[in-house]
Amino acid sequence: FFWRQASALYTRSDSTPTPACRTIMSNWVALYDRASDVAEQVTQLSAQRDRAIRNYGNTAAATSKLDRELKVLEGLTRQLEQGLAEASRSSSITEKETERRGRLIAHLQSQYSTVRAKMSQQGPIRNELFMGGGSEAYDEDDMTRGMATSALLQHQDRQVEEQDRMLEGVGRIAASLKQSAVTIGDVLDDHNDMLDDLGEGMDGANQRLRHQTRHVEHVNQKAKSGGTSQNSTQCKALSLYRRHKGACKQ
Repeated sequence: FFWRQASALYTRSDSTPTPACRTIMSNWVALYDRASDVAEQVTQLSAQRDRAIRNYGNTAAATSKLDRELKVLEGLTRQLEQGLAEASRSSSITEKETERRGRLIAHLQSQYSTVRAKMSQQGPIRNELFMGGGSEAYDEDDMTRGMATSALLQHQDRQVEEQDRMLEGVGRIAASLKQSAVTIGDVLDDHNDMLDDLGEGMDGANQRLRHQTRHVEHVNQKAKSGGTSQNSTQCKALSLYRRHKGACKQ
């Protein structure tokens, strides 16, 4: 159908297409058909890439293939422009056909520009994500290079949430350590109180020991002055010492 339309427009009212004219027309139409196929492929790849972006998936493969197809489309569009300019200069086609072909080329260029602009818009946004709006491009690693911007934002959100959970865990551990420190402090206070009580008990025992020692010495002296036998005195002193020793153990 396209060929019949193009042939009709190529044919002047007073003549039939020459062989050279037919060759030029056939070559341009074939080139345009190829460019249209590439443009359709670009549209499909762009849609696949958009779906991956919405689903926060990895867009590396689609982006790489889309970029290659865009370069092919750019080259084919340039060739179509050159072929159209050559056909127009040689008067091989009518003015109306020239305008129609110009619109077809413009449509292909519009498709190219739209998709390319959509891909280019991600550059500054990604730099801001990595460098806070820095002017220099950030050299991404293999993990993030294939991510779409929205997927990268989601990835960073998950990292922030994970860091928040880790900080909450650290906070809980710190609170537990604080409670343990308070408990240990209370135990130490109890031990200090017990040591104080033990010290007071030891002081009391020492005082009783000194008192009993003086008492023994007094009894010994009294026994000597009263004529009591030395053995009896020693027995009483030993008995008093044993009672005092038993009291100290208690």
